[in-house]
This record gives sequence, C-alpha cells and structure tokens, in this order.
Amino acid sequence: MNSSSECGLCYNRYDDTVRIPKNLSCGHVKCLECLNRTKLTQRQMNRPLKCPECAVLILVEPVDLTTNYTILQEASGVANQFHCDRCNKVADWECEKNGHSLRGLWAHRALQTESSRKAVDAWSAVLEKVVPKVLQMKDIAEEQLQETLVSQSKANQLTQRLSAFINGRAGPGADQEGAMRDAGECSLRLPPLQRGAKFMELDKGSVRFEVQDGGEIWAANLDMGSGSTVKPEVLSVAQFLMFLLCKEGYMQKQEQGQNHLSRAVKDLKLTGDKAPKPKGPSPAVNVQGQQGQQGQGQQGPRGRQPAQPAPAWTITDDGVLDLSPSGVGGAPLGPQDKAAILKSTKLVTHLIAHKCNEDPDFYTNVIVKHAPYIEKLELRQVHQSHLHMLGSMRMLTDLKLLNYVGKVSVGMSAQPGCVLRSLFVKLPTNVQFDLWEAYASSLSNIVMRIEVSSLGIHTRVRAMVAKTPNLRTLVLSRYNSAEHTPEECAKQLGLISSLIHNGIKVSCSICAANTPL
Repeated sequence: MNSSSECGLCYNRYDDTVRIPKNLSCGHVKCLECLNRTKLTQRQMNRPLKCPECAVLILVEPVDLTTNYTILQEASGVANQFHCDRCNKVADWECEKNGHSLRGLWAHRALQTESSRKAVDAWSAVLEKVVPKVLQMKDIAEEQLQETLVSQSKANQLTQRLSAFINGRAGPGADQEGAMRDAGECSLRLPPLQRGAKFMELDKGSVRFEVQDGGEIWAANLDMGSGSTVKPEVLSVAQFLMFLLCKEGYMQKQEQGQNHLSRAVKDLKLTGDKAPKPKGPSPAVNVQGQQGQQGQGQQGPRGRQPAQPAPAWTITDDGVLDLSPSGVGGAPLGPQDKAAILKSTKLVTHLIAHKCNEDPDFYTNVIVKHAPYIEKLELRQVHQSHLHMLGSMRMLTDLKLLNYVGKVSVGMSAQPGCVLRSLFVKLPTNVQFDLWEAYASSLSNIVMRIEVSSLGIHTRVRAMVAKTPNLRTLVLSRYNSAEHTPEECAKQLGLISSLIHNGIKVSCSICAANTPL
C-alpha cells in the first residue's frame, strides 16, 4: 500500500522469487537481485559488499539476509487491505498515492454489519428467554390434560348418579350428600386456566387474557398481527405464555387500563449482566402502576426456579472487560460465560485477557466483535490470529502484548490515521519492530525487549526512531533479569545513545537505569 513495496534501486515491485526484499543491518531494504548484482560488481573491484545507499558494510551473503515478510506481503497485495471511501472499493496503491480517504476493511465491514448484528443479538436474547417458557408450558399442558381426563371420567360418573336422583331412579339408601360433595370436589379439580382464566379473541389478530382472583381481574391484550384469524395452535401457546407472564408479575389490573406486556418484551431483549430477573406479584397483589412498587410474587405453576449464580465476568459502564484470572475470580470461564460474553450488547473499549492460548477462537471472536471500539488492549499468551485483528482497531491508543504461543508474525504496513500512543510489547524481535513501524506515525512511548546487543538490532532502532516523530520514551527490557547486569545495561544504553537523536528518554526496566539523552 506504499512506495516501500518497490526496490529503491531497480524500481521493480518485490516478489517471492527473484526480487525478494532483504533487510540490511543499516535498516534499508533492497531486493535480492540488486544485492547479488552489487556483490558481483564489488567483487570484480576487490571491494567488500556494502549497502548501495549508505555504504554500511554487509557481513553476510545476500541470500542469508533476513527476508522482510511485511513488505513482501504488502507487495503481493495480500495483507492489510483498505477500503477507499472515495472510490467505494478495495483500495489500491493509486488510491493512497492520490490521498484518498482509506479505512481498514475490518472497520468498514464492522460498520456495515453493525445493525444486522444488533438485530440478531436481540432475537437471540428473545429466544433464550422464550424457549424455556415454551418447554415449561408444554409440561403444564400435559399435566392439565391428564388432570382434565381424570376429572372428565369422574364427572361422567357423577352425572349419572345425579341424574338418577333427579329422575327418582336412585335406589334406597343412596348417599345424596356424598354425591354433592364429590361434585364440588370435581369442580375444584378443573385446571386453573378453566376455573379462573378467560382467554378470548377480541377481533381478527387480537387476543385478550384475563385472570380473576379475589374479586380482582388481571388482564392483558396481545396483538398477533391484524388482518387474519389467529390459528388455534398460536392461541394455545399464547395462552400459556401469558399465564406465565401473569404469574411473573407482568399483568396489570383491568381498571387501571394498562398492561405490562411491553415491559415483558423489553426484559426479554436484555442479556448479559444487565438482564433483570423477573420479580413481581401474584395476581392477588396490588400493583401501583407500571413504575410503581411490586411485591415479590408467589411461585409459578411449576414452582420458583432456583436462583442462578451471578457471572464472574462483567462489562463495566465505562466499557472495561477484564478476563484475566483476577478479573474473573480465578476460575476459568465456562461455555455459558463465553456464550454470554459474545452475545452481550454492551460495547468494550478496554479488553484484558491473560490466557489467550487456552481458547484462541473465543478471544479472536471477542476481539472481532469489539475491534472498531477498543481503545486499550492487553493480551498475554498471544496467538497468531489475535495479531491479525490489530489492523481493524482504528480507535486503539494503548497496546500491550506479552508472551506468545507458536509462530507469530504481524504482516502490517503503516497504519494511516492511527492514534496509538503507547506500545508495550515482548514478542520476537522482528514482530516488535514490525509493530513499531506500523504505528510509528503516532507512537510516543515504547517498551520493548532487546535480547542481543548486535549492531544490526541497534541500527534498526535508529532507523525506526527516525520514523517516529512523536517518540518521547523508550524502555528496554529482557525476559531473564538474572542475565542482565549494570555493565550490560550501560553498554546497551550507550550504544543506542550514539545512534538516535536528542530529546528521547531511554531507560532499562530491569536495573532501573535512567539516562536522558
């Protein structure tokens, strides 16, 4: 996506066969073909191989120099594609050359799919709430069907006995009082929905549900879609659902002229740590309006369900999601917790995760979901898939990457319009420099690991400092502090101080040496 995809000597585009981009110790990059040609010319003149641009000595064969895979991928058009807002297409080098407005494809696609994702999340939340209720209604219906069949059989027997009394066909000694008691018992055995509830179709597409208890009537209307008669199976399901809503306190007294079904639907759409647990009165308890106080309610038709434990994770009001061991109470996240995190509608602006290697796909999905909004990111045990997401985080200001699993690489070109200020990275050396180069235009604070004191590493630091106009502090670190001595630290800082310009504060994180340059 920039001019670095072409060799500065032959002006041909880099490729993976002949013009392979090679890193020189001075920080320049030249293609293998030009280096071989330069080597041949210098050998004929009995001169050592030097950088064609700055004449720094090259001590190894050109073919043994490290390959710059970032530039190679960039030249092949594979990595870090952008969307051109002006041309409304995937950007090419002409778009960047002409100064068009570019945006990462991840961010562009995230904006396009945001509304669809919210709709899917809302419907998923509704289904999660409704499906258990439907299954519960099925159990209630089966129980009431069995009870109705038993009551019907007994009612038929009582009908025959009472008819015999009325018609004078009862034999001597017949127990009339016993028959009447049996009849009263039979009426009490009728299912609750047949005794105390009225469910009727007001007009096409609209139904009404009423429950009478203690002289009070509780009611709610439900619009099933105007213009067509409600199907019997829909009425049956809606009847039980509304009965359960009544038991959960979502009904309202008839004389108050309101119902709570709108609030019920709102509650069904909430998920994650903000989903309220329905607590409401039984039909016999007064309700003081939709915003009034409500009682605790009685048990539903199937009894009160056991309270669910509070999730260990939480997304704070300012968008912090801490999935580190301390953030989730030390216990690993279970499948239900992970599913709830991915379905939560709250936006995450600060993500912390320390064991990304245990479930790389889950953490990748979390990053993808919130990439356009993340401002601070801290990852440990980093996986390759997590690094691929960095290019889509256009709001990222603070990045911390510690430790890695397997082979990792960045494959990022310069990020136009990036806002990253602080980079704390302890990864392989090439990956560290690739990240530095990608965000060089905005970085002001860098903490990185330097394990060796070779001239090649430090001259590359000089080249990167020249590309980082806002750099103010550079902190050097190592994995093994036991191998680090004050003498080695002084050597490191002294070498770097001779290579970079004034105004940058360089320090060592291990021995606390602090030398302003």
